[in-house]
Amino acid sequence: MDGLDASALMADAKLAGASFAVIRGGEVDAIEALGYANLATQTRARTSTVFEAASLGKPVFAYAVLKLADAGLLDLDAPLHRLASGFIDADGCAETVTARHVLCHTSGLPNWRSASRPLKCHFVPGSRFSYSGEGYVYLQRAVESLTGEPLDALVGRLVFGPLGMNRSSYDGASLPRADVAVPHDETGKPMPKLWQKPNAAGSLHSTAEDYARFLQAVLRAEGLSAKMAAKWLQPNLRVPIPFFAALDPTGDSPLHPTVAWGLGWGVEGNSEVFFHWGSNPGFKSFVVGSISDASALVVLSTGPAELALGPALTAALLPGPRPCMDWFGV
Repeated sequence: MDGLDASALMADAKLAGASFAVIRGGEVDAIEALGYANLATQTRARTSTVFEAASLGKPVFAYAVLKLADAGLLDLDAPLHRLASGFIDADGCAETVTARHVLCHTSGLPNWRSASRPLKCHFVPGSRFSYSGEGYVYLQRAVESLTGEPLDALVGRLVFGPLGMNRSSYDGASLPRADVAVPHDETGKPMPKLWQKPNAAGSLHSTAEDYARFLQAVLRAEGLSAKMAAKWLQPNLRVPIPFFAALDPTGDSPLHPTVAWGLGWGVEGNSEVFFHWGSNPGFKSFVVGSISDASALVVLSTGPAELALGPALTAALLPGPRPCMDWFGV
């Protein structure tokens, strides 16, 4: 982007490789690749290089879910246990979790289960925000049961195919290894690639060009009814200031004055600015867009820097105070 030394930003963030796409006025203005897809083999990153987009797969999956709801096949406010019984131990509270709770991260489920964070509702669903990957897996199981399609086939039919996202998949093992970037740590050392099973919360693999096609659909509200498109970016509960986990806050957790969550996206108040980030071992990503400006960007990278080049590119594309960056502590 004009006025930015992307190579210097890459070095400062200790990124091995990156690719980003910029949309202005609803059209793709630039797609660039920087650094290496694989430092060990000196393979340069290309605009066709596939990165793990990690949690950037959540808004893509949310889009598929909203299309199912638009078609009258899924009730966003019906308990999911009817479709995915057995995923969570029945405890009364868990049986009330809905698709809406999952999409706006108010399910009460932990981000990921552990010995100290068992898979159960840690607060009454709908009562507050706490980011949850497990919630998205729960919803994935429900829609797979509803449609009879595995995740990648379902999203392929509803999203990837219609939008021409031909190099995107939740099944990383299905992609040619030579096309996929290798994760790198802060020293530039390659890390083992975790070929995950398809997971709506974190296994999306994509290119900046493919994800830009998705962002164009978001900016145009393509494929959704006007009513559903409005709900997608409508703020629900505001998010707590101490970042995203709030399973058991001490006292009253302070809320950010303007940052909230829609149905799959973080949103800045009523400004129609939406955002998300992704973080898997060795892969970091970020996306932000403005409906009113018809502008957006996506950054995919290998390396340790959370948000990758997102803050610098966002400042260039959407100048001025950015509440989402304030929430991230940038």
